[in-house]
Amino acid sequence: MLLELKIIKKLGPINSFIISLFLAATLIISATSCVQNETEPLLGDILVEVTRTNSDLEGVGYRVYSEAYLSATSNFPPLLTGTISNRRIEIKGINPGNYILELNAGTRWRIFLQATAGQERRFVIN
Repeated sequence: MLLELKIIKKLGPINSFIISLFLAATLIISATSCVQNETEPLLGDILVEVTRTNSDLEGVGYRVYSEAYLSATSNFPPLLTGTISNRRIEIKGINPGNYILELNAGTRWRIFLQATAGQERRFVIN
C-alpha cells in the first residue's frame, strides 16, 4: 500500500485522482462480486380431483394442515380452507413437504398429500 501511495504522489493531482477512482472502483467491484445471489426455494402445486360417480363431495368444505397437525395437542390452525369446486381442489405455490387434507363430508376424511418443489402433484379421491 505504501508503494501505491508513493506512486500516486509522483504522478500529480489529476493522475492520482484517476488512479484513486480506479482503485475505489476495483475495491467496490471485488467486494460486490463475492455476494452470492440467493434464489427462493421452488414451490410446488397440488391438485386433488374427485372422480366419484356421485357428486356428494361437491361444495364440501376442506382444510389443509402441515404434518405437525398430527402431533398437536391443542387447537392447530389450518394453512388453507375452502370448498370443493368443479370436483377439484387446487393448491398453488405451496412449500415442499407433507400435508393433511381434511374433508368435512359427514364423517371426517383425512388424506395425506405431498408437495414437491417445481412440480404439480396430482391426487385422486374416488
